[in-house]
Amino acid sequence: MKTKHTLRPLVSRLMILWLMAMLAISLAACGGDAPTDEAPAPTEAVAVTAPTAEPTEEPATAEPTTEPTAEPPTAEPAEEPAEVALAPGECGNAFFPVVDGRVMTYTNNSGLEGTETYSITFSNVTDSSFTLSTAVGDGNVIATDWQCSVDGLLSPRFSQLPGDMAQLSIEFVESTGVTVPAEEMFRVGQSWPTHYVANATMAVDDSTSVAMVQTMDMTNTVTRVEAVSVPAGDYPEAFVVETVGDISTEMNMGDTSVPGISLQLTYTSWYVEGVGMVRQEIPDMLSEAGDGAFVTELVSVE
Repeated sequence: MKTKHTLRPLVSRLMILWLMAMLAISLAACGGDAPTDEAPAPTEAVAVTAPTAEPTEEPATAEPTTEPTAEPPTAEPAEEPAEVALAPGECGNAFFPVVDGRVMTYTNNSGLEGTETYSITFSNVTDSSFTLSTAVGDGNVIATDWQCSVDGLLSPRFSQLPGDMAQLSIEFVESTGVTVPAEEMFRVGQSWPTHYVANATMAVDDSTSVAMVQTMDMTNTVTRVEAVSVPAGDYPEAFVVETVGDISTEMNMGDTSVPGISLQLTYTSWYVEGVGMVRQEIPDMLSEAGDGAFVTELVSVE
């Protein structure tokens, strides 16, 4: 019994660190401002051709005016990016714009861990699936194959950030619900569930490890719409999603059975239509001071 009581605080802290690492991610980070930035270009081209109509009174200038008239066709290609802003079929979602090759860059800030930068790239986009790859530096890339349905988009797992958690091995064995719901669900008061079951092994030292089975049941609710500012820009209307998760864990350390741990996890995400997730806050679960809280913000879209 003494051994169990001695191990419990250690395992509890390891368990919480694992949760914090897994949740410091881009659960729904994608989209881009590129299409809207390109839109003003055609209006400038039209404005330039308008003054050329006055010199048409002189025969000598009549011929050059035929050259600017060739510019209007350039307005048509400028509209093409808007057409590919959303993925085809069930993967098309204005609050999670999936575009093959699009790269989203974020900063993850923590009072304890400092600031980290990571990027997300979309690839292999089809009507019902796509691959989301998270690059966190030093050649570390975490790729997940998302599934799309009429209910929304589902990631098969949380994507944990490597680093201090390199000693952790995770296998997600069950995932249901949706990570990002269908567009019509982004209304104040709407809720959706997300459910995961994961098996994990965490090394405590060279000879000891903890085997865990964790069940996560989360309820996500749109609570309000408000303005938000991040490095990528100022957004007057962001849909705020509050997530509350009940997490239960069964653990064994070697031949010793460790009492299970139950936790409640909460975090907040800001989604902007046509962009995706622009901000996420995960509170500190380790101290009352809150120094270890995670704040993720969108930096750029390419």
